[in-house]
Amino acid sequence: MTLTPGAKSVVLTGPNGAGKTNILEALSFLSAGRGLRGCKLSDVSRHNTDRPNWAVAARLETPDGTVNLGTGLEAVSDGDLTVKDKRVVRIDGENGARPAAFGDILQVSWLTPQMDRLFIEAPSGRRRFLDRIVANFHGAHLREVNAFERVMRERNRILTDGMGDASWLDALEGRMAEHGVAVAAARLDAQARLAGAIEDSRSSFPRAILALDGLLENGLSEGRPALAVEDDFRKILKDNRAQDSHRGRADAGPHKTDLLVTHRDKNMPAALCSTGEQKALLIGITLASARITESVFQS
Repeated sequence: MTLTPGAKSVVLTGPNGAGKTNILEALSFLSAGRGLRGCKLSDVSRHNTDRPNWAVAARLETPDGTVNLGTGLEAVSDGDLTVKDKRVVRIDGENGARPAAFGDILQVSWLTPQMDRLFIEAPSGRRRFLDRIVANFHGAHLREVNAFERVMRERNRILTDGMGDASWLDALEGRMAEHGVAVAAARLDAQARLAGAIEDSRSSFPRAILALDGLLENGLSEGRPALAVEDDFRKILKDNRAQDSHRGRADAGPHKTDLLVTHRDKNMPAALCSTGEQKALLIGITLASARITESVFQS
């Protein structure tokens, strides 16, 4: 399918099953992550095929000239008989870039019906929503998030298997602390930017008060040096090794952070607001993020 939109707003209409969501999901893959559904990349492929595969390509007319983007799922061999599915990224025909590199060229935001329950469901959804916004201002943010999670999984595996010496765990926990503090610092910066954009907004949508509830974010927001927060987090991880080995996961870190949203005019947590108010708050936050992104790209 080929779509050639103009520079103005585009509205897609059609009966159910016509492919409207497919187009929107394809556009969402011109950003880092797993698209607007957050599903496994192999699930995006057409069903009943021998190997999962898909591709999206876009030609953008930017102030700096034409840019060609492409991404998709490709079956690759790791050197033996094993074949794995890997997402490939191309910018102007060059291979090897990570999806996060798209963020230097365009920003993609979305609101879907599944997000209507964002404020009353688990913190993980609010955290993903926040991190997508943060990535609009900090191009390396999702790389830091993914790096933290990779090291955390390695530590979890070692603790669960009872393998590895103390120096190995020390090294992993040191990397978790470095990546974790970088993630927390970017989130706090984005929170401050959003607060300013919401305050300056002339929109009729309700204004939200945003707060972050997380171990590292709390430490940094208290004005403590980043290195001190890193040191404290390393100590917590070391002290928690025994309990984390039983749980099979780390019980502290930026993967536990929650985004707290309050309806300012009513001084009420978003989770207690009406469904309509929750939707309006969500739209207001998203529009504030878009205004910041626009100002960043124009500067």
